[in-house]
Amino acid sequence: MPGDRFIELATSGRRVLDVLFRHASEAVTVQEKSGRLIYANDNAAAMVGFDTGEEMLSADVSEIVARFEMIDRSGEVLGVETLPGRRVLAGEPFVEQVIGYRRPGSPRARWSRVHASPVKNDLGEVEMVINFFLDITEEMRREEARSLLATAYEALGSSLIVERNLGALAGVIVPQVGGWCAVHLVDGANLALVAAVYPETGTGEAFVHLSGEHSLVPLGSDRLQARVASTHDVELITSETPEMMREAEAREGAEFAALVEALQIHSVVCVPLLVRDGVMGTLTVARGHPDFEFDSYDLELLTAVADRAATSLENARLYEREHEMAETLQKGLMPRFLPELPRVDFAARYRPLSQVGHVGGDFYDVLSLSPSRCAVIVGDIAGKGVSASAAVGLARYTLRSTVNLDQRAAVVIGALNEALLHDDPERMCTVAYLLLDQDNERFLLKVALAGHPPPVLLRVNGELEYLGRPCPPAGILPSIDPVEDEYWLSPGDIVVVYTDGFNLPGDIPPESINKALKRRHFESADSVLDHMLKLLDDHPEGARDDLALVAFRIRP
Repeated sequence: MPGDRFIELATSGRRVLDVLFRHASEAVTVQEKSGRLIYANDNAAAMVGFDTGEEMLSADVSEIVARFEMIDRSGEVLGVETLPGRRVLAGEPFVEQVIGYRRPGSPRARWSRVHASPVKNDLGEVEMVINFFLDITEEMRREEARSLLATAYEALGSSLIVERNLGALAGVIVPQVGGWCAVHLVDGANLALVAAVYPETGTGEAFVHLSGEHSLVPLGSDRLQARVASTHDVELITSETPEMMREAEAREGAEFAALVEALQIHSVVCVPLLVRDGVMGTLTVARGHPDFEFDSYDLELLTAVADRAATSLENARLYEREHEMAETLQKGLMPRFLPELPRVDFAARYRPLSQVGHVGGDFYDVLSLSPSRCAVIVGDIAGKGVSASAAVGLARYTLRSTVNLDQRAAVVIGALNEALLHDDPERMCTVAYLLLDQDNERFLLKVALAGHPPPVLLRVNGELEYLGRPCPPAGILPSIDPVEDEYWLSPGDIVVVYTDGFNLPGDIPPESINKALKRRHFESADSVLDHMLKLLDDHPEGARDDLALVAFRIRP
């Protein structure tokens, strides 16, 4: 049909447009070139709260505008001139746009994908615009749920402090899901309030302040959180009833009940935080706007958030227990103090790759054998975790007990090799074994290695000398024969023994040691190790493995 003829029929009455669009599955509206609405089918009318298209067309435009505000995906309110129909009338050939419709002040919106197409006259001029609205509310809500879940997961992992993470989670839920959010955790015979977000109004602050005095919910009581913790079921309250208000007044007092009533909380949902061993707490969310209640989408979303929060809490508690165990094990695997030897300063450091809950295979020991003799041992057991720590304990016990009986390198390292082969044939260990003797004013150092990085001697003039000769690690071959080399030390000389964790990313050993120590002068053994650790800390990629360090300096 020619454009002029269609436009004439369309503007002369609803018949042609009704034939085309009354029974369409989408909502349809038609605007003339002034922007005035001249047609709306019943689906379009229902979108903005009218029963029929005729009722919508007869309503005042200001009434329609007052009922709803239109928003984009980011929640920004759209001006009339930015709407698809107006843009087509302004000259754009075709516009597709996602638009939300919500009552002013309400966070809930319905969403449509709007297609605006021009109707032109015979001269090619735009006389009308037809707008098709495809409801995509469910699609948008699923997208919002995915986004909120991702943000919630991020909040739950934002720190190592459980209460801080739960506070961050409550800050995500408000205002996206509700206006109020509270998290209670089981604490003995009670549920304790650990996080809350609420409207920043005088009444809201007064309510939360008063709630602080009632923050403990006795398990087994008839309060909402206690019931949910007991039944493990989600509980939904769609409105406050007079009976509920009387119960609140009897239980919490008149002031508390008056504040609840003044806040006009419309609906409340409480979800249990469940793990395999039972309930860890509850998540409570409330809404105060009367135009929307919690629906199945909300309950599914909050259940998913609660499940993730419960898992995060369980992991955090397991992590704390593992951390305590790791710290106890690690402390037991390191000497509590370093011995004193005349004219020798000792220093040692242990740096795990992870600062929390980590047990590594690196270890060190400094043993005083006589007033003028000591042994320095630095080793690295393959593997991580509790099994590696058990092997470290075996290695330290074997080395200590053997050194106290016989200090020869072949005997000491041979005993370690035999113990590892007997305990775990697949567990190897590298070790550096140093024996330091004072002979009047001179110091003799004996060094033997088993697969370990060579210790470094920093001479008083700044030159470096790598000590020892290679030998296979302990725990691999039926027997090993380490070579013992001797070195005389002068006043001011410093010896550093380290595990392979001291290697800057990108360096080939011993480049990192050269960068850290060559042609440098240090006044103490402590200052050497502090400098080495700072070099690691300042590197963008940081350390890549656990690290044990021992240094000693011959005092002038």
